[in-house]
Amino acid sequence: MRSSWASRSSASEGRASSKRRQIDTSDVITYLESRFGSSKKRDREQHAQERARLFTELEKLVSSLKTTKAAGMSAALVRRLELKVEMYMQRVEDLDDE
Repeated sequence: MRSSWASRSSASEGRASSKRRQIDTSDVITYLESRFGSSKKRDREQHAQERARLFTELEKLVSSLKTTKAAGMSAALVRRLELKVEMYMQRVEDLDDE
């Protein structure tokens, strides 16, 4: 009789610990999201930061390109800057497509 009670007791403890783990997991996830933000929110913020960084670089390159053209610098230098501008524009487009 004693063994039957012990097995029922351990089975109910197993169910209780399983529920407790589920609740604990939910609490941990809620805590982490409140503390650090959800992964989607973090991804959106990283995307916005990367986009801002690309636009800053693109603005610098366009400014350099205008200055280089206005100064009458060599066509090879102008072409290199144009290629860099095109590369950064493609990066912005790729980032927007994600």
